[in-house]
Amino acid sequence: MNNKTVKIGVMLICLSTIASATRILWVSDAVEQSPPNLTREAGFIDRLIAEGYTVDRLASPRTMDTTKRDLANTYDLVIISRWADSGQYASNATEIALWNSITAPMINMNGYLWRNNRWKWLNGTESNTSANLVVVLANDPIFNKVTIDQNNQVDVLSQGVSTTVTTSSAGNGTLVAYRADAGTPYVWIARWAAGTEFYSGAGQTAGGPRLAFAAGESGGTGDGTYNLTEEGWKMFSNAVYQMSGATFNRIPVINAGTDFIVYVNDAIQPTSTLYDPDTPNAAIQWSKLSGPGTVTFSDAAVLSPVIRFSAKGTYTLQMQVNDGNNTVNDTITVYVRSHADDKMLSHWDFESLPDPNTLVDIAGDFDGIFHHKANAEPNLVAGHISPTAVNFMAQQYWEVPNTLGNVDPNYASTRTGLSVAAWVKVEGEMNGLQTPMLVGYDLAGWRFQINANRWNLVQSGSPQREVFSIRQAFRPAWQHVVGVYDGVNHQMKIYIDGILDNTADMPSGYTLGTGTMPLQIGNRADAERLWPGMVDDIRVYNYALSDAEILALAAQGDKAPLITAGPDQAVFYKGIPVQMNATRIIDDGMPAPLSLTWTVAQVPTGVDISSVVFSDATAEDPTVTFPTVPGIYVLRLDATDGVYNLTDQVAVTLTIPTCENVLADGLGMAADLSGPNGTPDCYINLYDFAVIANNWLDCNNPADTHCTFPY
Repeated sequence: MNNKTVKIGVMLICLSTIASATRILWVSDAVEQSPPNLTREAGFIDRLIAEGYTVDRLASPRTMDTTKRDLANTYDLVIISRWADSGQYASNATEIALWNSITAPMINMNGYLWRNNRWKWLNGTESNTSANLVVVLANDPIFNKVTIDQNNQVDVLSQGVSTTVTTSSAGNGTLVAYRADAGTPYVWIARWAAGTEFYSGAGQTAGGPRLAFAAGESGGTGDGTYNLTEEGWKMFSNAVYQMSGATFNRIPVINAGTDFIVYVNDAIQPTSTLYDPDTPNAAIQWSKLSGPGTVTFSDAAVLSPVIRFSAKGTYTLQMQVNDGNNTVNDTITVYVRSHADDKMLSHWDFESLPDPNTLVDIAGDFDGIFHHKANAEPNLVAGHISPTAVNFMAQQYWEVPNTLGNVDPNYASTRTGLSVAAWVKVEGEMNGLQTPMLVGYDLAGWRFQINANRWNLVQSGSPQREVFSIRQAFRPAWQHVVGVYDGVNHQMKIYIDGILDNTADMPSGYTLGTGTMPLQIGNRADAERLWPGMVDDIRVYNYALSDAEILALAAQGDKAPLITAGPDQAVFYKGIPVQMNATRIIDDGMPAPLSLTWTVAQVPTGVDISSVVFSDATAEDPTVTFPTVPGIYVLRLDATDGVYNLTDQVAVTLTIPTCENVLADGLGMAADLSGPNGTPDCYINLYDFAVIANNWLDCNNPADTHCTFPY
């Protein structure tokens, strides 16, 4: 039972009442708010209640007295939240002594209260951390069924930071874990037995068992906000169970996994989790709660079975766990598609204009109704892949009224898979209008637009899901652009001129929205986002087009070429020609294949440009011979197909070998015997002559008794 009601005129704010349950007293500033804020710490308290504890809040905790201390002593466990202004809980020596004299076990999550100027548990000051936790005592009950990695660490925090104290010593207590920050192994978890002075000279003694356990966010979304990973929660749950002396069978914590989007007869395998700290072999049972077809489980009694579906539709699957005392359930949703339903929903080629002004959908029944800011006809221009295109000029757009899911179910099918392909020419924003919309819904649905000069497929929400192009959107040439949502592989993608430009991962089972207002072409229904450029052709599909399909669409028109001169190079130059690594990224051969020309754009001071020699200045990847002068050489690659001209550059930084390199490579001269330092110096000069003169007439011929015997 969880009534979350406030008892007026008594010490407690009651959150849960179960007569026989282990009782926890929660202490925080939540009740000091007006009205009390009972939501920020709900991630902790709700999970404790779900495990079977009774949790009460101490009213007016900032004014500690003997009555409240005696009340605290009646509980099985006292927990101090991170949401507690430490100065208000340590305003004088008497208040500090009262808190520390509580005989009930206590978990203190508030590092500010651990400090040597507050409750004096640790001899240091505060320090926030977002690092992992390093385990010191792996056999401590806190780590029961907790995954500890190969570095003896646990990833504890899911967001923000928690507060520890700037000391690596637990004083007279026992260090259980510390933070993983290099060079600063500050205490994260520590224990003290009842009657122990916290550290020598602290002057404060543990009235009962004490556990310092840093948890709850510091700052960020609010002091005390739940911020533990699942492994972090296991640790906290174990700490509460052990410190409170609880003996009941805790309710298992399960997660059936993510949702899925899949095709008929293809398999899924959930990454399900089960945490049952008190039962070694809880029983698992998977089942279908709803859905139109047959669901086949490889083994319905295992944690992560392989699952298949016989028919398309939306399915709800349940994972149920029973530990002998408790039964818990969790579900996942699976959206099953059929390849037979994959199709082009709409194709607007702009060829029926201006009479009538209706934008005819030649693939489906989704004709667009013309709208304009001024009384005008559609502004027709010569097309790129067809005779006619429209220059929207941020003045006109079309609305497609029957694209809402409750009007026609076809566009609802884009929720699990979508491709929007278009030929466009757009050079910049007009009239100060930002984020121009090519095609899409209002904020409740998917949108394909330009945002900050990048192509952007986006679905608003919390959080917003989207992908941006890497290449800029505005350019004075026709381009073929495609926005894709691949629900099966949970990815958004942007293609430009047939080439994959960027990819963004989405959550498994993520579904797009189809708006609360009709789809528009050249604007957004809920805000003015008028399109400033030309459009020749738009196609919408209810599935993710393949790379080959997108490349075939892009091949229908002349595309602006794209080249790269290759990555910059750093070369230890020994006279061997350097290979260029240019690429014709886009060269459709229209109206002619790209012709290339390499030239020298920059050389180090004093170098003659003509000393940089290309093996073939018209080749894609020539070799280049440089003079033996170190420095930065910039080479330029120009390309043209007769219509488009483009250029790119590559920087080659030469480092020239030293004498040490020459000698190490065995290329020293036989007569180079010495130098200023008494070793060869790659010069034959007086230093070498001096060596010869100093040894003039020396001999070591064994046959000559006047010579030094060499053996």
